[in-house]
Amino acid sequence: MVTTRPTPAIDPARAVRQDLQLIQLDHKLLADLVVQVAAGTLRTRVAATMPLTEAAEAHRRVLAGGLRGKIVLTLG
Repeated sequence: MVTTRPTPAIDPARAVRQDLQLIQLDHKLLADLVVQVAAGTLRTRVAATMPLTEAAEAHRRVLAGGLRGKIVLTLG
């Protein structure tokens, strides 16, 4: 699991590696991540995809907790 903020520890029995990533502009790192996602070696979990106009609702869902994945806001 890759996250941008500290989260509670995941059950070790699930064999999930958890890393905190501090974000800064790094084009090479972004390109490497894209390659890993495309190759299937870095999996992402998306709980929901919502239009940007529903950002407030997306924020409420995140605050409510219980999501298994991230919410992706889309443009257009």
